[in-house]
This record gives sequence, C-alpha cells and structure tokens, in this order.
Amino acid sequence: MLLDNPERRWAPGLYVTAEVTLAETAAPLAIRSEAVQTLEDRSVVFVRDDKGFAPHEVTLGRSDGEFAEVLSGVQIGDTYAAANSFIIKAELGKSSAEHSH
Repeated sequence: MLLDNPERRWAPGLYVTAEVTLAETAAPLAIRSEAVQTLEDRSVVFVRDDKGFAPHEVTLGRSDGEFAEVLSGVQIGDTYAAANSFIIKAELGKSSAEHSH
C-alpha cells in the first residue's frame, strides 16, 4: 500500500503501524465485551438497579472483540458494569456461599 507523503515526513522504506477498518456494521445496542460474565452457564451483564447491580441474562450477536451487539437482556439507557464486572461476580459468589452454611 502506498501512502501520500507530500510534506516528506516519512523516508522511503520506513515501517508504520496502522489500524484498518475492513467493515462497519450498525448495531442498535452494543456493550463492552469485558462486561459479559458467565454465571451458571449463562452470559450475564450486571445492570444497576435500586439495590446495586443485578445479573441480567443477555443474548449477544456480532462482536469485534471490544464490543458485542445485544439482542436481548439489556435495554438502551440501562447502566451496566462495563469494567471489573468479575469483582461483582465474585462478591455474588461469596454471598451465595455464606448463605449456604
């Protein structure tokens, strides 16, 4: 691939790092892939409610690795744990273990 270099900023033969978008697809609703956790063999996202965060089972569509299309389970406008959701999952597991004693 040749790059325009009218100001001669790059010397011939230099390497560059680039990100190329091959295709774009619109999704009505997408969430960060790192927000998705597996809980009892189900894909869930922790959505904020009046008591904190609750697991919502989600059905996902296409993903680019960073974002995943949501087909069901989360609504536009919902606040969800986008990062570190594994901490919420761990806390949920601890409280379940405490109740089983």
